[in-house]
Amino acid sequence: MATAQRPAAAASGAVPRRGLHHKLGFTTATRFWLFVLFATPMIYFSVRRLDYIDIDSAFCGGPNHAIQGECYWYSQPGMDRMGMMLHLGAILPAGILACVQFVPAVRRRFIALHMINGYIVVTLSVLGTIGVLMFTPHAMGGSRMTQAISVLVCTMFLVALFKAQLGIKRGRIDQHRAWMLRAWFYAGAIITMRPILILVAWLSSKTPTYDAFPCKVVEYILSGDQAELLARFPSCARYVSGEDLEEWTVVKANFPVGDDVGSAAALRIGFAVGGALAIAIHAIGIEAYLHATAAENERLKKISVHKRAATGRAKSQTGSKDTKASPSVPSPRSEKGQNDQGGSAVLF
Repeated sequence: MATAQRPAAAASGAVPRRGLHHKLGFTTATRFWLFVLFATPMIYFSVRRLDYIDIDSAFCGGPNHAIQGECYWYSQPGMDRMGMMLHLGAILPAGILACVQFVPAVRRRFIALHMINGYIVVTLSVLGTIGVLMFTPHAMGGSRMTQAISVLVCTMFLVALFKAQLGIKRGRIDQHRAWMLRAWFYAGAIITMRPILILVAWLSSKTPTYDAFPCKVVEYILSGDQAELLARFPSCARYVSGEDLEEWTVVKANFPVGDDVGSAAALRIGFAVGGALAIAIHAIGIEAYLHATAAENERLKKISVHKRAATGRAKSQTGSKDTKASPSVPSPRSEKGQNDQGGSAVLF
């Protein structure tokens, strides 16, 4: 009975039910689940933090948002505040919209939307990265290691975006795909860094580990309580007296015990280590992924070559029609140009 029903269904023109991954344009369920694995954290991370754009009420006003002491710089007018506002206002929407770009159905059925959304994503990404560079000198203590990590990630992200755009301008869909994947894998390091940061902060609190803080930042964390500041950090005496408003002190890492100053020190230490490890993990991971999907890259490369050849033939035919329509005798220079154009069509 079952075998008899199948031909009948085929003869009646019934369309077999398609899974969600097919409807979204994924050729296999594996690729769909890989998309879910990598895109879901990015979407959740970005959506969950959209309220941070209100930097005073949400980012600096919440109890568990910005790391202790960071909002000393972001709560007052200056380059740091402008940079953080630009970063949050640009990169969070970009993170959401970028995931839409990787849905195959959008690229195939809504090419105009894909192109417009792509320009929006790239523009927001560049603006968000500029914002990071603006507040990097003071971010997470502003140590040389922290600044180096921030500049490295920003550079990797911008270079990948540039190469992705250059690839599509040249008609190389395979290069566009590879470099755009690299760009957002690099950007995703900020998510992977979180659990590593917390683990390193916890481990650093188990042994005597210290970090340097400006006394004014410690005072900010202590809500302006100068008596507690002097009691816990006597080296800030000159700051409290007004003799040296740029005085620094040493803080012992203490996480996650209810010590805001100690927790800030531990998280700063964790940021440097977590950032470096996360970048390495994502840089290696994306190359492994591209190697595993080399067949897709080859397929897109063949499509790119075919499209470029078709474009070259169309231009060559247009040039031939223009030559026939013109009553004048072409010069040797123009004949050379036409031959070169035709040669390009054959070459690609």
